[in-house]
Amino acid sequence: MNKNYDNFEKMSCQTSIVDEKDGYYAFAETIFYVEKGGMPSDVGTINGLPVIDLKVIDEIVYHKVDGHLQDPIFMEVDRDIRWFNTAVQTAFHILDGYFLKKGYQGLSISYHPEHLWYETSQEHISQEMLDEIENYMKEVIRQDVPLTISYIPGKDYPDPNYRHFDQVRIVKFGDLDCQPCGTLHLNRTSQIGSFVVLGVEKSQRGSRLQVALEKVTNQQLREEHTILNEVEKIFNVKKENLVAHLNTLKDNQKALKDELKSLKKELLEHEMTRLLETNATVLRFEPKEQTQLQSLATMMANNINDTKVIVGTYQESVQFAILSFDGKAREIFTTLKEKFDQVSGGGSPKIVTGKIDGYREEEIISFFETIVK
Repeated sequence: MNKNYDNFEKMSCQTSIVDEKDGYYAFAETIFYVEKGGMPSDVGTINGLPVIDLKVIDEIVYHKVDGHLQDPIFMEVDRDIRWFNTAVQTAFHILDGYFLKKGYQGLSISYHPEHLWYETSQEHISQEMLDEIENYMKEVIRQDVPLTISYIPGKDYPDPNYRHFDQVRIVKFGDLDCQPCGTLHLNRTSQIGSFVVLGVEKSQRGSRLQVALEKVTNQQLREEHTILNEVEKIFNVKKENLVAHLNTLKDNQKALKDELKSLKKELLEHEMTRLLETNATVLRFEPKEQTQLQSLATMMANNINDTKVIVGTYQESVQFAILSFDGKAREIFTTLKEKFDQVSGGGSPKIVTGKIDGYREEEIISFFETIVK
């Protein structure tokens, strides 16, 4: 175990090259952490060159940089990324302890700043419990509980899954959490800085808490503050009145949708009256929406005493509706499919709707006029 991982604040060191394999370097000492236990790898530089890959061979960390290295070696990890990743790991350890005391397990985690979450086996988490979790974490930060790390022989550890290890590293934060772990951790819980529960969603195995902590809290606060300011300018409404204003807009939008729906129905009724007043068997209609011809056909089906066909073109497809008072719509549809390919549709003996691709509207109308008398 790399003892440099016992102090996450050690973020630079001077060392020397001890091996090189296919462009990957091993050093006498390293402060770079390689992804393990869900915790992402460090980001940083070696002799000023960006580290582009890290891997472990026979428990030795090998580093690949964008260039060639030679002694002396100075390495440094990105402080902000190291601190954030370590804060997440530490906070989620504390949550492990919290849920374990309630009889539940931590299942998985996400480190992505925009999708930071902790999954637990507890299936239902109420708003009251979300508040409790947030207050618990805030108190943990205020208590400034120190980290203690100890090493014991694997053969002496009670869990048989760890007994094949020479040593087991035990990470402990007071009585908040204690577990074997090889990752980096903050030296004190106060270094988490901030912790906010943003919400919860159900998962296949339990529940997923969406959270913000450390630098993500500040980042999200800035982003949401900027968005609120923009919304204020757009609507010319103060923040405290935005919710009421948006509810008014929502109600107005619903009223407009209802009015539009009523007008569309009235327009179709008017079109139906016009078409029914004609003596033609095949009727032309120009649909303005995908389902408009079908809606018109449904309205007309109850107002005919013979056979009518409605034809119209929408987005280069010829739409049709066959209306048969005596229940022969499917027979006519079968005849149509025998004549033309690329015909789709279906319906009942009294009404069949569909479309035909690859033909002109005039061809379809001419055919219907031939077979429907």
